[in-house]
Amino acid sequence: YLWGFTHRKTIHHVFRKLGDVPATSREARAMSKDMKARGFKFVGPTTLYALMQGIGMVNDHLVSCFCYQKLKKASPRRFSVGIDPSTPLGVNPEFLSNGLTHP
Repeated sequence: YLWGFTHRKTIHHVFRKLGDVPATSREARAMSKDMKARGFKFVGPTTLYALMQGIGMVNDHLVSCFCYQKLKKASPRRFSVGIDPSTPLGVNPEFLSNGLTHP
């Protein structure tokens, strides 16, 4: 569900200084709005953006950081298992049959 907001791909930003790294994003705001509509609490866009950073949905490492290129090279492998590209969002059809959809 969460990865559907980034089309199942890590978003690699190109930040050169810490001041350029945002506290939220368009995707985090959309995710927050959708989760609140589903009844979740304490899921503001800043909190969800931090989650996105923590689980690798966004690569906010500075381009000068050694981790930036490592993560950029590793991200295509992130979804190599358990994804069904023939379904919307590539998720398990059982998930969709429960009425859960992406905005």
